Amino acid sequence: MAGNVTYSPDSAEVNDFRTSVEELSGIVAQAIADFGEESVGVLLTSYGEGSKILEQAANDEVLGTVNWYGSAGICLSKTITDSNTASAFAQSTWFTAPVIAPDSDRYTTIASQVETELGRITDPYAVVAYDALWIAAIAIGQTTDPYDVDFLKDAIIPTAEVYLGASGEFEFDTVGDRTGLNIDFWSLSVTEETSSWKKISTYANGLVTQVAS
Repeated sequence: MAGNVTYSPDSAEVNDFRTSVEELSGIVAQAIADFGEESVGVLLTSYGEGSKILEQAANDEVLGTVNWYGSAGICLSKTITDSNTASAFAQSTWFTAPVIAPDSDRYTTIASQVETELGRITDPYAVVAYDALWIAAIAIGQTTDPYDVDFLKDAIIPTAEVYLGASGEFEFDTVGDRTGLNIDFWSLSVTEETSSWKKISTYANGLVTQVAS
């Protein structure tokens, strides 16, 4: 890693990231000089405010010459597709971001229904968070003492294993991580009329599969 730039919460409140963008530009310029454009990229770890960072980065000649990548916090963000400047910059820099993808027919059905109702791609973290809340509530309901942490820790996984949620069934590996969650990678598709997120590949069972255009 050639360097990193952080911004304060105050910057997010006023959407002014010029100082951070200028600092990033200097780091990227030096990295390009050391390693070449093809070996340099920018990882943007943010939430919705990332669209403003992309807008301000679009005014920088250096930052538009390398590929950009995002974190799950900004993947599928409507703040990017609602901004012509941010989405155009994201497309020109091959901006790509990952998000979890529950591997179940039940999730696919629910996600499709939510997308139809809301008019946008379903945020899988919202669906998983919904399930997590229900699992916690059911586990708490099994004890007379909701503050019994040891009981709740022991009850969570058995409760989840018999719970059929919006994101599908729950299975766990030997260290307690949920299995059956793939990773989808999304980028921006921009036309004269619209900007939208487009799934480009999926990581599942140790393999990356490209999504047909």
